Amino acid sequence: KSQEPMISRPFVALFIILCSLNPSLASYEVCEVADGDCPTSCEEAGYAGNNNFNAHLQIAPFHPSIEKKAWEAEKTIKKSGDVKSVDSPVWKLHTTLYYFCCYTDEEEKKIKAGLTKMDWEPFSVKYDNTGCNVDQHSDDLVYLHAMPKDQSALFDFARRIEGVMSELDVHVEPRETLFHMTLAKVGKDYPVDDVISDLGGFEYGELVVEGFQIGSLHYSPKK
Repeated sequence: KSQEPMISRPFVALFIILCSLNPSLASYEVCEVADGDCPTSCEEAGYAGNNNFNAHLQIAPFHPSIEKKAWEAEKTIKKSGDVKSVDSPVWKLHTTLYYFCCYTDEEEKKIKAGLTKMDWEPFSVKYDNTGCNVDQHSDDLVYLHAMPKDQSALFDFARRIEGVMSELDVHVEPRETLFHMTLAKVGKDYPVDDVISDLGGFEYGELVVEGFQIGSLHYSPKK
């Protein structure tokens, strides 16, 4: 008697299972393929300096309502697949406002001093979208973010920073990547597209940008 049905049946079942799971595997097509605005190598990009630093908006622990919404979103993220890490809603949530790339020590000091004189006013940012980007420095890492749908005020702010840098006669790496608040890091086998779709209409909240930080330095609008 032929044993073929007994041998093939488990393989057929396995094939069906894998096919049913396939739409959720390696699904990160909606993600931005970028990771900051700095070149991988300052030297190869032709710059004398190697100093990279960021201007960032610290969200936690100063905006409890946004922290609560981020915690809710992270629950959905964690139950949807294998998560490498989450950014603590209590103390780690932030948005990088600008990536400063490839400066000498002297240029870095000049930039930090020049930004104290930048003319700007507080502005509102509403985090009302969920997105992602593929890490360009890792073979298997995707970041999940809360993001503003309307990023115009943030890009206007970045252009102001770039204006100051031009006046200081230092090179400018224009801000091009989308602004975000990182929630979690996942692998490329995580169902990213599905989770982004599930959280597509999630409202995280709104805040007013009244200051920012570069390392231990704090900046606020000129009075």
